[in-house]
Amino acid sequence: MGGARYVYPSANHKRFDHSLGTFGAISLILDEKLFKRRSQFFKEKIINSYIGLKNYFLEESKNFDDLPYGIDKLGESIDNRSKEIIQ
Repeated sequence: MGGARYVYPSANHKRFDHSLGTFGAISLILDEKLFKRRSQFFKEKIINSYIGLKNYFLEESKNFDDLPYGIDKLGESIDNRSKEIIQ
C-alpha cells in the first residue's frame, strides 16, 4: 500500500465543529468542491441562457425597427398593383 503510513482516527478540522475520521473529512471537502463545481456550472448555464435570450430579442427588435419601412413598402406595392389592375 502506498500513501500515508498512518491514518489518524479523527481529525479536528477547523471547517467542521465536530471530530471526523480522516476519510470522513476528506469526503466532506470533496463533496463541497463537487457542489461548488455543480453550482458554478448551473450559474454559467443560466447566464448563457440569459445571454442567448437577450441576443435573440435584440435580433428581433432589429426586425421591428424595420417594420414601419416594410409596411410603407408593402403599401406602395399594393397601390402600384391596384393601379396596374385598374388600367
